[in-house]
Amino acid sequence: MSYIDLPIGVAGVCAHITTIRKPGGKVVLRGYAMDQESGTKVGPRRQRTCNQSIHSEKHEAQILANIIRDEYCGSQAKAEKTKRAPSAAGAYSDAYMNFLRLDIHNPKWNFNTEYKARTYFERNILPRLDALGTDLSSEDLAEIKNDLVEMAVKSKNGNQNPNQAEKSVSQYLYRVNWILGQIYACNPSLRELYFDTIKTTAVPVTEEAKYIPDRVRVCMAYALVQSPANGLSLGVAAMWKLGDRTAEACAIKIGDIILREEGYVVCKTFWQIQNGQRIPRLKTEAAYRYTIGDYFMYCLVMARIEYLRQAGYTDAEIWEMPLVSDSDDPCKYADPSALSSYAKALLLTCGYSQERFQLAASLSVREPLDVDGPPEKDVTAYILRRDWAGRAMNVCGMSSVDVDYLIGHKNPATKEKDYTNPDVQKEIAQKLERHVFLPEYSKHPYFAPICPKQGQTIDLEGYNAYRICASEQAIEVKLDIVTAECGEPITISTNGTMRSAVEQRAGTKDTPELRRARPLIGSIHPDSYYQELEEVAGKMDIAEFQ
Repeated sequence: MSYIDLPIGVAGVCAHITTIRKPGGKVVLRGYAMDQESGTKVGPRRQRTCNQSIHSEKHEAQILANIIRDEYCGSQAKAEKTKRAPSAAGAYSDAYMNFLRLDIHNPKWNFNTEYKARTYFERNILPRLDALGTDLSSEDLAEIKNDLVEMAVKSKNGNQNPNQAEKSVSQYLYRVNWILGQIYACNPSLRELYFDTIKTTAVPVTEEAKYIPDRVRVCMAYALVQSPANGLSLGVAAMWKLGDRTAEACAIKIGDIILREEGYVVCKTFWQIQNGQRIPRLKTEAAYRYTIGDYFMYCLVMARIEYLRQAGYTDAEIWEMPLVSDSDDPCKYADPSALSSYAKALLLTCGYSQERFQLAASLSVREPLDVDGPPEKDVTAYILRRDWAGRAMNVCGMSSVDVDYLIGHKNPATKEKDYTNPDVQKEIAQKLERHVFLPEYSKHPYFAPICPKQGQTIDLEGYNAYRICASEQAIEVKLDIVTAECGEPITISTNGTMRSAVEQRAGTKDTPELRRARPLIGSIHPDSYYQELEEVAGKMDIAEFQ
Protein backbone atom coordinates (compact mmCIF):
# COMPACT_ATOMS: atom_id res chain seq x y z
CA MET A 1 0.00 0.00 0.00
CA SER A 2 1.34 3.46 -0.94
CA TYR A 3 0.10 7.04 -0.85
CA ILE A 4 0.39 10.04 -3.15
CA ASP A 5 -0.99 13.59 -2.99
CA LEU A 6 -1.78 15.13 -6.37
CA PRO A 7 -2.60 18.81 -6.95
CA ILE A 8 -6.08 19.58 -8.30
CA GLY A 9 -5.73 23.29 -8.94
CA VAL A 10 -7.52 24.33 -5.75
CA ALA A 11 -5.59 26.29 -3.10
CA GLY A 12 -5.06 24.29 0.08
CA VAL A 13 -6.70 21.12 -1.29
CA CYS A 14 -5.16 18.06 -2.97
CA ALA A 15 -6.25 14.59 -4.07
CA HIS A 16 -5.03 12.04 -1.49
CA ILE A 17 -4.76 8.72 -3.34
CA THR A 18 -4.00 5.29 -1.92
CA THR A 19 -2.62 2.57 -4.20
CA ILE A 20 -3.43 -1.04 -3.24
CA ARG A 21 -1.93 -3.89 -5.28
CA LYS A 22 -4.04 -7.06 -5.41
CA PRO A 23 -3.23 -10.64 -6.36
CA GLY A 24 -3.59 -11.26 -10.07
CA GLY A 25 -1.98 -8.02 -11.24
CA LYS A 26 -4.84 -5.65 -10.38
CA VAL A 27 -4.33 -2.27 -8.72
CA VAL A 28 -7.05 -0.42 -6.77
CA LEU A 29 -6.72 3.35 -6.53
CA ARG A 30 -8.82 5.04 -3.84
CA GLY A 31 -8.80 8.75 -3.12
CA TYR A 32 -10.56 11.80 -1.79
CA ALA A 33 -10.16 15.57 -1.57
CA MET A 34 -7.98 16.45 1.44
CA ASP A 35 -7.32 19.72 3.25
CA GLN A 36 -3.52 19.99 3.08
CA GLU A 37 -3.17 21.94 6.31
CA SER A 38 -5.27 19.72 8.58
CA GLY A 39 -5.06 16.45 6.64
CA THR A 40 -8.83 15.97 6.94
CA LYS A 41 -11.11 14.53 4.24
CA VAL A 42 -13.24 17.22 2.60
CA GLY A 43 -14.88 15.21 -0.15
CA PRO A 44 -16.34 11.76 -0.89
CA ARG A 45 -14.13 8.73 -1.44
CA ARG A 46 -13.81 7.51 -5.02
CA GLN A 47 -11.93 4.59 -6.57
CA ARG A 48 -10.69 3.15 -9.88
CA THR A 49 -9.11 -0.15 -10.88
CA CYS A 50 -6.34 -0.82 -13.39
CA ASN A 51 -3.63 -3.32 -14.31
CA GLN A 52 -0.20 -3.23 -12.65
CA SER A 53 2.07 -0.97 -14.67
CA ILE A 54 3.66 2.38 -13.94
CA HIS A 55 1.96 3.98 -16.96
CA SER A 56 -1.51 2.64 -16.11
CA GLU A 57 -1.25 3.57 -12.44
CA LYS A 58 -0.13 7.12 -13.19
CA HIS A 59 -2.81 7.53 -15.85
CA GLU A 60 -5.60 6.20 -13.62
CA ALA A 61 -4.36 8.25 -10.65
CA GLN A 62 -4.61 11.42 -12.73
CA ILE A 63 -8.10 10.49 -13.94
CA LEU A 64 -9.14 9.86 -10.33
CA ALA A 65 -7.64 13.21 -9.27
CA ASN A 66 -9.65 14.95 -12.01
CA ILE A 67 -12.85 13.28 -10.82
CA ILE A 68 -12.11 14.32 -7.23
CA ARG A 69 -11.41 17.90 -8.39
CA ASP A 70 -14.67 18.14 -10.37
CA GLU A 71 -16.75 16.80 -7.49
CA TYR A 72 -15.06 19.06 -4.95
CA CYS A 73 -15.46 22.18 -7.07
CA GLY A 74 -19.07 21.25 -7.81
CA SER A 75 -19.88 20.77 -4.11
CA GLN A 76 -18.23 24.10 -3.24
CA ALA A 77 -20.22 25.91 -5.91
CA LYS A 78 -23.42 24.35 -4.64
CA ALA A 79 -22.60 25.29 -1.06
CA GLU A 80 -21.85 28.88 -2.10
CA LYS A 81 -25.14 29.06 -3.99
CA THR A 82 -27.17 27.91 -0.99
CA LYS A 83 -25.46 30.07 1.64
CA ARG A 84 -27.85 31.92 3.94
CA ALA A 85 -27.30 35.01 5.99
CA PRO A 86 -26.76 34.24 9.69
CA SER A 87 -30.19 33.79 11.22
CA ALA A 88 -32.31 31.37 13.16
CA ALA A 89 -32.16 29.10 10.10
CA GLY A 90 -28.91 27.57 11.35
CA ALA A 91 -29.94 27.29 14.96
CA TYR A 92 -30.41 23.51 14.93
CA SER A 93 -27.01 22.88 13.35
CA ASP A 94 -25.43 24.99 16.09
CA ALA A 95 -27.41 23.15 18.74
CA TYR A 96 -26.46 19.78 17.26
CA MET A 97 -22.78 20.74 17.37
CA ASN A 98 -23.17 21.63 21.04
CA PHE A 99 -24.65 18.17 21.62
CA LEU A 100 -21.75 16.48 19.79
CA ARG A 101 -19.17 18.40 21.84
CA LEU A 102 -20.65 16.95 25.03
CA ASP A 103 -19.98 13.40 23.68
CA ILE A 104 -23.34 12.04 24.87
CA HIS A 105 -24.22 8.46 23.88
CA ASN A 106 -27.31 6.29 24.22
CA PRO A 107 -26.28 3.38 26.48
CA LYS A 108 -28.72 1.04 24.68
CA TRP A 109 -27.15 1.62 21.25
CA ASN A 110 -24.13 -0.11 19.83
CA PHE A 111 -21.68 1.71 17.56
CA ASN A 112 -23.47 0.85 14.30
CA THR A 113 -26.89 1.82 15.63
CA GLU A 114 -25.58 5.20 16.78
CA TYR A 115 -23.75 5.75 13.49
CA LYS A 116 -26.87 5.02 11.43
CA ALA A 117 -29.09 7.21 13.62
CA ARG A 118 -26.75 10.20 13.49
CA THR A 119 -26.11 9.79 9.76
CA TYR A 120 -29.85 9.67 9.02
CA PHE A 121 -30.43 12.76 11.19
CA GLU A 122 -27.58 14.71 9.60
CA ARG A 123 -28.59 13.87 6.03
CA ASN A 124 -32.37 13.92 6.17
CA ILE A 125 -33.56 15.90 9.19
CA LEU A 126 -31.04 18.58 10.13
CA PRO A 127 -31.01 20.44 6.76
CA ARG A 128 -34.81 20.63 6.83
CA LEU A 129 -34.88 21.96 10.39
CA ASP A 130 -32.30 24.62 9.52
CA ALA A 131 -34.27 25.66 6.47
CA LEU A 132 -37.49 26.09 8.48
CA GLY A 133 -35.86 27.97 11.36
CA THR A 134 -36.94 27.94 14.99
CA ASP A 135 -40.63 28.68 14.39
CA LEU A 136 -41.54 25.06 13.71
CA SER A 137 -44.99 23.53 14.01
CA SER A 138 -46.26 19.96 14.29
CA GLU A 139 -47.51 20.35 10.73
CA ASP A 140 -43.94 21.08 9.59
CA LEU A 141 -42.69 17.88 11.21
CA ALA A 142 -45.53 15.91 9.65
CA GLU A 143 -44.59 17.32 6.24
CA ILE A 144 -40.93 16.33 6.76
CA LYS A 145 -42.01 12.81 7.64
CA ASN A 146 -44.29 12.58 4.59
CA ASP A 147 -41.42 13.67 2.33
CA LEU A 148 -39.17 11.01 3.84
CA VAL A 149 -41.82 8.33 3.34
CA GLU A 150 -42.24 9.33 -0.31
CA MET A 151 -38.46 9.10 -0.78
CA ALA A 152 -38.42 5.68 0.89
CA VAL A 153 -41.22 4.40 -1.35
CA LYS A 154 -39.07 5.18 -4.39
CA SER A 155 -35.96 3.61 -2.89
CA LYS A 156 -34.87 -0.02 -3.02
CA ASN A 157 -35.74 -0.61 0.64
CA GLY A 158 -39.23 0.76 0.20
CA ASN A 159 -40.07 -1.69 -2.59
CA GLN A 160 -42.78 0.69 -3.84
CA ASN A 161 -44.79 -0.21 -0.71
CA PRO A 162 -46.05 2.83 1.29
CA ASN A 163 -46.72 0.77 4.43
CA GLN A 164 -43.27 -0.77 4.40
CA ALA A 165 -41.70 2.61 3.67
CA GLU A 166 -43.55 4.26 6.58
CA LYS A 167 -42.40 1.51 8.95
CA SER A 168 -38.81 1.96 7.81
CA VAL A 169 -38.93 5.76 8.23
CA SER A 170 -40.63 5.45 11.63
CA GLN A 171 -37.84 3.18 12.86
CA TYR A 172 -35.31 5.87 12.01
CA LEU A 173 -37.42 8.71 13.41
CA TYR A 174 -37.85 6.81 16.68
CA ARG A 175 -34.07 7.11 17.14
CA VAL A 176 -34.04 10.66 15.78
CA ASN A 177 -36.46 11.61 18.59
CA TRP A 178 -33.81 10.63 21.14
CA ILE A 179 -31.28 12.89 19.40
CA LEU A 180 -33.81 15.74 19.33
CA GLY A 181 -34.45 15.24 23.05
CA GLN A 182 -30.74 15.53 23.78
CA ILE A 183 -30.45 18.65 21.61
CA TYR A 184 -33.31 20.26 23.53
CA ALA A 185 -31.72 19.31 26.87
CA CYS A 186 -28.48 21.00 25.76
CA ASN A 187 -30.25 24.00 24.22
CA PRO A 188 -33.53 24.64 26.15
CA SER A 189 -34.09 27.94 24.31
CA LEU A 190 -35.15 25.89 21.27
CA ARG A 191 -38.55 24.31 20.90
CA GLU A 192 -38.81 20.69 22.01
CA LEU A 193 -39.45 18.58 18.88
CA TYR A 194 -40.66 15.01 18.44
CA PHE A 195 -41.79 13.16 15.36
CA ASP A 196 -44.96 11.08 15.42
CA THR A 197 -43.84 7.47 14.92
CA ILE A 198 -46.02 4.45 14.36
CA LYS A 199 -45.53 1.22 16.25
CA THR A 200 -43.82 -1.27 13.99
CA THR A 201 -44.06 -5.01 14.13
CA ALA A 202 -40.70 -6.37 15.12
CA VAL A 203 -39.02 -9.04 13.01
CA PRO A 204 -39.60 -12.43 14.66
CA VAL A 205 -36.67 -13.17 16.92
CA THR A 206 -36.03 -16.48 15.20
CA GLU A 207 -35.62 -14.73 11.88
CA GLU A 208 -33.23 -12.10 13.28
CA ALA A 209 -30.81 -14.80 14.36
CA LYS A 210 -30.68 -16.56 10.99
CA TYR A 211 -28.37 -14.09 9.31
CA ILE A 212 -25.63 -11.59 9.99
CA PRO A 213 -26.65 -7.99 9.19
CA ASP A 214 -25.03 -6.88 5.96
CA ARG A 215 -23.24 -3.97 7.61
CA VAL A 216 -21.66 -6.36 10.10
CA ARG A 217 -20.60 -8.54 7.16
CA VAL A 218 -18.72 -5.66 5.56
CA CYS A 219 -16.97 -4.77 8.83
CA MET A 220 -16.01 -8.43 9.36
CA ALA A 221 -14.65 -8.72 5.84
CA TYR A 222 -12.60 -5.57 6.39
CA ALA A 223 -11.19 -6.96 9.65
CA LEU A 224 -10.23 -10.29 8.04
CA VAL A 225 -8.38 -8.52 5.24
CA GLN A 226 -6.38 -6.60 7.84
CA SER A 227 -5.39 -9.72 9.82
CA PRO A 228 -3.26 -12.08 7.66
CA ALA A 229 -0.71 -12.45 10.47
CA ASN A 230 -3.17 -14.19 12.78
CA GLY A 231 -3.96 -17.72 11.68
CA LEU A 232 -7.24 -17.70 13.60
CA SER A 233 -8.63 -15.11 11.17
CA LEU A 234 -8.40 -17.73 8.42
CA GLY A 235 -10.52 -20.02 10.60
CA VAL A 236 -13.31 -17.43 10.69
CA ALA A 237 -13.04 -17.18 6.91
CA ALA A 238 -13.20 -20.97 6.50
CA MET A 239 -16.45 -21.21 8.52
CA TRP A 240 -17.97 -18.09 6.99
CA LYS A 241 -16.83 -18.45 3.36
CA LEU A 242 -16.46 -22.23 2.96
CA GLY A 243 -19.17 -23.45 5.32
CA ASP A 244 -16.73 -25.54 7.39
CA ARG A 245 -17.46 -26.63 10.96
CA THR A 246 -15.09 -25.38 13.67
CA ALA A 247 -13.09 -28.62 13.98
CA GLU A 248 -12.99 -28.98 10.17
CA ALA A 249 -11.66 -25.46 9.72
CA CYS A 250 -8.91 -26.03 12.30
CA ALA A 251 -7.69 -29.12 10.43
CA ILE A 252 -7.13 -27.44 7.04
CA LYS A 253 -3.57 -27.70 5.79
CA ILE A 254 -2.45 -25.10 3.27
CA GLY A 255 -1.54 -27.94 0.93
CA ASP A 256 -5.20 -29.07 1.07
CA ILE A 257 -6.22 -25.89 -0.78
CA ILE A 258 -6.30 -25.74 -4.57
CA LEU A 259 -5.74 -22.21 -5.84
CA ARG A 260 -7.46 -21.88 -9.20
CA GLU A 261 -5.98 -19.38 -11.66
CA GLU A 262 -9.46 -17.92 -12.24
CA GLY A 263 -9.34 -16.57 -8.67
CA TYR A 264 -11.18 -19.03 -6.43
CA VAL A 265 -10.23 -21.85 -4.06
CA VAL A 266 -11.19 -25.49 -3.65
CA CYS A 267 -10.55 -27.02 -0.24
CA LYS A 268 -10.40 -30.72 0.63
CA THR A 269 -12.40 -31.22 3.80
CA PHE A 270 -11.42 -34.71 4.94
CA TRP A 271 -9.97 -34.03 8.41
CA GLN A 272 -10.90 -32.49 11.74
CA ILE A 273 -9.19 -31.61 15.02
CA GLN A 274 -10.28 -33.79 17.91
CA ASN A 275 -8.63 -33.81 21.34
CA GLY A 276 -5.71 -31.87 19.90
CA GLN A 277 -5.12 -34.35 17.07
CA ARG A 278 -5.73 -34.04 13.33
CA ILE A 279 -7.74 -37.12 12.46
CA PRO A 280 -9.24 -38.39 9.14
CA ARG A 281 -12.67 -38.90 10.65
CA LEU A 282 -15.64 -36.52 10.28
CA LYS A 283 -19.02 -36.46 12.00
CA THR A 284 -21.00 -37.90 9.04
CA GLU A 285 -20.35 -39.45 5.63
CA ALA A 286 -21.69 -36.29 3.96
CA ALA A 287 -19.09 -34.19 5.76
CA TYR A 288 -16.35 -35.54 3.46
CA ARG A 289 -16.44 -33.00 0.64
CA TYR A 290 -14.75 -30.32 -1.44
CA THR A 291 -15.66 -26.84 -0.30
CA ILE A 292 -15.36 -23.83 -2.62
CA GLY A 293 -14.44 -20.25 -1.84
CA ASP A 294 -14.81 -17.10 -3.89
CA TYR A 295 -12.23 -14.46 -4.84
CA PHE A 296 -12.41 -12.92 -1.38
CA MET A 297 -11.34 -16.24 0.17
CA TYR A 298 -8.69 -16.62 -2.53
CA CYS A 299 -7.20 -13.24 -1.58
CA LEU A 300 -7.17 -14.13 2.12
CA VAL A 301 -5.32 -17.39 1.46
CA MET A 302 -2.81 -15.68 -0.83
CA ALA A 303 -2.22 -12.96 1.77
CA ARG A 304 -1.58 -15.62 4.42
CA ILE A 305 0.89 -17.45 2.17
CA GLU A 306 2.70 -14.20 1.39
CA TYR A 307 2.86 -13.38 5.10
CA LEU A 308 4.48 -16.76 5.82
CA ARG A 309 6.94 -16.25 2.96
CA GLN A 310 7.91 -12.89 4.41
CA ALA A 311 8.37 -14.63 7.78
CA GLY A 312 11.08 -16.79 6.17
CA TYR A 313 9.25 -20.07 5.44
CA THR A 314 9.83 -21.87 2.14
CA ASP A 315 6.95 -22.89 -0.10
CA ALA A 316 7.58 -26.55 0.71
CA GLU A 317 7.26 -25.74 4.42
CA ILE A 318 4.18 -23.58 3.89
CA TRP A 319 2.24 -26.34 2.05
CA GLU A 320 2.62 -28.53 5.15
CA MET A 321 1.57 -25.79 7.59
CA PRO A 322 -1.96 -25.33 8.93
CA LEU A 323 -4.09 -22.65 7.31
CA VAL A 324 -5.79 -22.06 10.66
CA SER A 325 -3.06 -21.91 13.23
CA ASP A 326 -2.47 -20.99 16.82
CA SER A 327 -2.26 -17.20 17.10
CA ASP A 328 1.28 -17.45 18.50
CA ASP A 329 2.64 -20.36 16.46
CA PRO A 330 1.97 -20.61 12.68
CA CYS A 331 3.15 -24.24 12.69
CA LYS A 332 0.63 -25.40 15.32
CA TYR A 333 -2.94 -26.36 14.42
CA ALA A 334 -5.48 -24.13 16.16
CA ASP A 335 -7.65 -25.46 18.95
CA PRO A 336 -11.37 -25.32 18.01
CA SER A 337 -12.27 -23.61 21.30
CA ALA A 338 -9.69 -20.87 20.66
CA LEU A 339 -11.09 -20.32 17.18
CA SER A 340 -14.62 -20.15 18.56
CA SER A 341 -13.66 -17.52 21.15
CA TYR A 342 -11.77 -15.49 18.53
CA ALA A 343 -14.71 -15.60 16.08
CA LYS A 344 -17.25 -14.56 18.73
CA ALA A 345 -15.13 -11.61 19.84
CA LEU A 346 -14.70 -10.52 16.22
CA LEU A 347 -18.44 -10.73 15.57
CA LEU A 348 -19.24 -8.55 18.57
CA THR A 349 -16.52 -6.04 17.71
CA CYS A 350 -17.94 -5.70 14.20
CA GLY A 351 -21.41 -4.80 15.49
CA TYR A 352 -23.14 -8.16 16.03
CA SER A 353 -25.09 -7.58 19.23
CA GLN A 354 -24.93 -9.74 22.34
CA GLU A 355 -28.74 -9.99 22.25
CA ARG A 356 -28.61 -11.38 18.72
CA PHE A 357 -25.96 -13.88 19.82
CA GLN A 358 -28.24 -15.13 22.58
CA LEU A 359 -31.08 -15.51 20.07
CA ALA A 360 -28.80 -17.56 17.85
CA ALA A 361 -27.83 -19.78 20.80
CA SER A 362 -31.49 -20.48 21.47
CA LEU A 363 -32.21 -21.04 17.79
CA SER A 364 -29.33 -23.50 17.43
CA VAL A 365 -31.19 -25.80 19.84
CA ARG A 366 -34.66 -25.37 18.29
CA GLU A 367 -33.50 -25.36 14.65
CA PRO A 368 -30.11 -27.11 14.46
CA LEU A 369 -28.21 -26.59 11.24
CA ASP A 370 -26.91 -30.17 11.16
CA VAL A 371 -29.92 -32.51 11.26
CA ASP A 372 -28.14 -35.71 10.18
CA GLY A 373 -25.59 -35.83 12.95
CA PRO A 374 -24.71 -34.46 16.39
CA PRO A 375 -26.00 -30.87 16.76
CA GLU A 376 -23.60 -27.93 16.39
CA LYS A 377 -22.34 -27.06 19.87
CA ASP A 378 -20.40 -23.99 18.77
CA VAL A 379 -22.89 -21.11 18.54
CA THR A 380 -20.40 -18.97 16.65
CA ALA A 381 -19.96 -21.64 14.00
CA TYR A 382 -23.75 -21.96 13.83
CA ILE A 383 -24.04 -18.21 13.12
CA LEU A 384 -21.30 -18.13 10.49
CA ARG A 385 -22.34 -21.31 8.68
CA ARG A 386 -26.04 -20.44 8.73
CA ASP A 387 -25.20 -17.04 7.30
CA TRP A 388 -23.18 -18.77 4.56
CA ALA A 389 -26.12 -21.03 3.67
CA GLY A 390 -28.56 -18.10 3.65
CA ARG A 391 -26.33 -16.04 1.35
CA ALA A 392 -25.73 -18.98 -0.95
CA MET A 393 -29.45 -19.62 -1.50
CA ASN A 394 -31.05 -16.19 -1.15
CA VAL A 395 -28.40 -13.95 -2.71
CA CYS A 396 -26.20 -16.19 -4.84
CA GLY A 397 -29.05 -18.23 -6.32
CA MET A 398 -27.55 -21.64 -5.53
CA SER A 399 -29.71 -24.75 -5.40
CA SER A 400 -30.50 -26.48 -2.14
CA VAL A 401 -28.64 -29.55 -3.44
CA ASP A 402 -25.42 -27.59 -3.95
CA VAL A 403 -25.78 -25.91 -0.56
CA ASP A 404 -26.32 -29.26 1.17
CA TYR A 405 -23.19 -30.71 -0.44
CA LEU A 406 -20.96 -27.74 0.31
CA ILE A 407 -22.03 -27.41 3.94
CA GLY A 408 -21.78 -31.17 4.51
CA HIS A 409 -25.45 -32.21 4.81
CA LYS A 410 -26.87 -35.53 3.72
CA ASN A 411 -28.83 -35.28 0.46
CA PRO A 412 -29.08 -38.22 -1.99
CA ALA A 413 -29.31 -35.75 -4.90
CA THR A 414 -25.70 -34.66 -4.35
CA LYS A 415 -24.60 -38.05 -5.72
CA GLU A 416 -25.92 -37.00 -9.15
CA LYS A 417 -23.33 -34.25 -9.51
CA ASP A 418 -19.55 -34.51 -9.71
CA TYR A 419 -18.27 -31.78 -7.39
CA THR A 420 -14.67 -32.74 -8.15
CA ASN A 421 -15.19 -31.56 -11.74
CA PRO A 422 -13.37 -28.22 -12.27
CA ASP A 423 -16.21 -26.96 -14.48
CA VAL A 424 -18.74 -27.60 -11.70
CA GLN A 425 -16.44 -25.94 -9.17
CA LYS A 426 -15.98 -22.90 -11.42
CA GLU A 427 -19.74 -22.56 -11.87
CA ILE A 428 -20.27 -22.58 -8.09
CA ALA A 429 -17.45 -20.06 -7.57
CA GLN A 430 -19.05 -17.71 -10.09
CA LYS A 431 -22.37 -17.92 -8.26
CA LEU A 432 -20.65 -17.10 -4.97
CA GLU A 433 -19.38 -13.86 -6.51
CA ARG A 434 -22.97 -12.60 -6.63
CA HIS A 435 -22.62 -11.53 -3.00
CA VAL A 436 -20.09 -8.75 -2.55
CA PHE A 437 -18.35 -8.17 0.78
CA LEU A 438 -15.77 -5.63 -0.38
CA PRO A 439 -15.73 -4.41 -4.00
CA GLU A 440 -11.93 -4.51 -4.31
CA TYR A 441 -11.98 -8.22 -3.33
CA SER A 442 -14.73 -9.26 -5.73
CA LYS A 443 -14.95 -10.60 -9.26
CA HIS A 444 -18.55 -9.46 -9.63
CA PRO A 445 -18.60 -7.86 -13.10
CA TYR A 446 -20.07 -4.66 -11.68
CA PHE A 447 -17.01 -4.06 -9.50
CA ALA A 448 -14.49 -5.88 -11.72
CA PRO A 449 -15.28 -4.28 -15.10
CA ILE A 450 -15.20 -6.34 -18.29
CA CYS A 451 -12.75 -4.97 -20.89
CA PRO A 452 -13.65 -6.54 -24.26
CA LYS A 453 -11.61 -6.16 -27.43
CA GLN A 454 -13.07 -4.89 -30.67
CA GLY A 455 -14.79 -7.73 -32.52
CA GLN A 456 -15.02 -9.92 -29.41
CA THR A 457 -18.32 -11.53 -28.39
CA ILE A 458 -18.87 -12.18 -24.70
CA ASP A 459 -21.73 -14.09 -23.09
CA LEU A 460 -22.75 -12.37 -19.86
CA GLU A 461 -25.02 -14.43 -17.66
CA GLY A 462 -25.83 -14.86 -14.02
CA TYR A 463 -25.46 -11.34 -12.63
CA ASN A 464 -27.82 -8.42 -12.22
CA ALA A 465 -25.34 -5.64 -13.00
CA TYR A 466 -22.24 -5.21 -15.19
CA ARG A 467 -19.63 -2.62 -16.03
CA ILE A 468 -17.91 -2.61 -19.41
CA CYS A 469 -14.92 -0.41 -20.12
CA ALA A 470 -12.40 0.24 -22.87
CA SER A 471 -8.94 -0.85 -21.79
CA GLU A 472 -6.66 1.30 -23.99
CA GLN A 473 -8.66 2.72 -26.88
CA ALA A 474 -12.29 3.52 -27.54
CA ILE A 475 -14.48 0.61 -28.61
CA GLU A 476 -18.05 0.21 -29.82
CA VAL A 477 -20.19 -2.08 -27.66
CA LYS A 478 -23.45 -3.68 -28.77
CA LEU A 479 -25.59 -5.17 -26.01
CA ASP A 480 -28.24 -7.84 -26.45
CA ILE A 481 -30.05 -8.15 -23.10
CA VAL A 482 -32.76 -10.58 -22.01
CA THR A 483 -34.47 -10.01 -18.66
CA ALA A 484 -35.19 -12.91 -16.33
CA GLU A 485 -38.64 -11.54 -15.48
CA CYS A 486 -41.22 -10.13 -17.87
CA GLY A 487 -41.24 -6.33 -17.69
CA GLU A 488 -38.10 -6.16 -15.54
CA PRO A 489 -36.45 -2.73 -16.00
CA ILE A 490 -33.06 -2.32 -17.69
CA THR A 491 -30.84 0.67 -16.94
CA ILE A 492 -27.92 1.54 -19.21
CA SER A 493 -25.60 4.46 -18.50
CA THR A 494 -22.37 5.46 -20.22
CA ASN A 495 -19.78 8.21 -20.24
CA GLY A 496 -19.40 7.54 -23.94
CA THR A 497 -21.88 7.99 -26.78
CA MET A 498 -25.20 6.15 -27.09
CA ARG A 499 -25.39 5.43 -30.83
CA SER A 500 -28.91 4.05 -30.97
CA ALA A 501 -31.98 3.84 -28.80
CA VAL A 502 -32.94 0.67 -26.99
CA GLU A 503 -34.95 -1.64 -29.21
CA GLN A 504 -37.45 -3.80 -27.33
CA ARG A 505 -38.38 -7.26 -28.56
CA ALA A 506 -40.68 -9.95 -27.24
CA GLY A 507 -38.85 -12.82 -25.66
CA THR A 508 -39.57 -16.43 -24.77
CA LYS A 509 -42.96 -17.01 -23.22
CA ASP A 510 -42.67 -17.38 -19.45
CA THR A 511 -43.92 -20.58 -17.82
CA PRO A 512 -44.33 -21.88 -14.26
CA GLU A 513 -41.55 -24.39 -14.92
CA LEU A 514 -39.13 -21.62 -15.91
CA ARG A 515 -40.08 -19.52 -12.91
CA ARG A 516 -39.51 -22.41 -10.50
CA ALA A 517 -36.04 -23.03 -11.94
CA ARG A 518 -35.10 -19.36 -11.90
CA PRO A 519 -32.40 -18.57 -9.32
CA LEU A 520 -32.97 -15.98 -6.62
CA ILE A 521 -30.19 -13.42 -7.09
CA GLY A 522 -29.85 -10.59 -4.60
CA SER A 523 -29.29 -6.99 -5.61
CA ILE A 524 -25.97 -5.23 -5.13
CA HIS A 525 -25.19 -2.05 -3.27
CA PRO A 526 -23.68 1.04 -4.92
CA ASP A 527 -20.03 1.99 -4.43
CA SER A 528 -20.96 4.68 -1.90
CA TYR A 529 -22.55 2.07 0.38
CA TYR A 530 -19.27 0.19 0.75
CA GLN A 531 -17.21 3.37 0.98
CA GLU A 532 -19.24 4.59 3.93
CA LEU A 533 -19.10 1.23 5.70
CA GLU A 534 -15.37 0.86 5.13
CA GLU A 535 -14.91 4.23 6.78
CA VAL A 536 -16.88 2.90 9.75
CA ALA A 537 -14.82 -0.30 9.74
CA GLY A 538 -11.59 1.70 9.61
CA LYS A 539 -12.47 3.23 12.99
CA MET A 540 -12.81 -0.17 14.71
CA ASP A 541 -10.13 -1.25 17.14
CA ILE A 542 -9.08 -4.64 15.74
CA ALA A 543 -5.54 -4.78 17.14
CA GLU A 544 -6.34 -7.85 19.24
CA PHE A 545 -7.36 -9.80 16.12
CA GLN A 546 -4.27 -9.02 14.02
